[in-house]
Amino acid sequence: MMGSEADNEEKPIHQVSIGYNFYIGKTEATVRQFSAFIEDTDYQTDAEKERWAWTRTGLRDWDPEALICWWNLPFTQSEDHPATCISWYDAMEFCKWLSAETGMQIRLPSESEWEYACRAGTTSDFAGDINQMAWYRYNSGHRTHPVAQKKPNAWNLYDTHGNVWEWCLDMWHKNYEGAPADGSAWTEAKTFEPVMRGGSFVNPPWWLRSANHMRNNPGNRFSYNQGIRLVLSSE
Repeated sequence: MMGSEADNEEKPIHQVSIGYNFYIGKTEATVRQFSAFIEDTDYQTDAEKERWAWTRTGLRDWDPEALICWWNLPFTQSEDHPATCISWYDAMEFCKWLSAETGMQIRLPSESEWEYACRAGTTSDFAGDINQMAWYRYNSGHRTHPVAQKKPNAWNLYDTHGNVWEWCLDMWHKNYEGAPADGSAWTEAKTFEPVMRGGSFVNPPWWLRSANHMRNNPGNRFSYNQGIRLVLSSE
């Protein structure tokens, strides 16, 4: 079952039958993985082209800051940190490159696939103890952390709650009335605003719930709370 009664945007709870196999990343895509793409293609992210991104210190509002991008954050990061400052367009180009390099179909997840993987068979707000599983507002120190440092869910997936928001293929709708029931992405919409899932290190627990989702402009590089989790299609 997908959705929740907790918010009108998450209604109605509805059954989705995913009648195909797919593989989803054990972790969020890392700086190491993303840098291989950049080095091979000389691709410039939207944040690099515009020479700024949104940043946040502590609990204050987001502010624009010059020269912030995936390799230049206001804190020290390792190659095992999630790649961030990634727009939806950047994410799609990364998937396109990976697919060409591997000969496999690598893409962003649909919302249905993402929620199915995040829940890992659970029906509660979270797939486990949020303090053991997630980096969020009250334990993150207001920064991202290397992937796979917290406890995974029952399917051995890390950071599906918190650390960074994860882009999906779906476009935003006001609720799930008319949503696909076969696991595919809901790409037809009145506005071009891709969905993000999972919450991030700056958010309180409400935003990290398995059913929660938000939208963003596809060109938005909402600083270092915005990343990627990859899917490999088995077809």
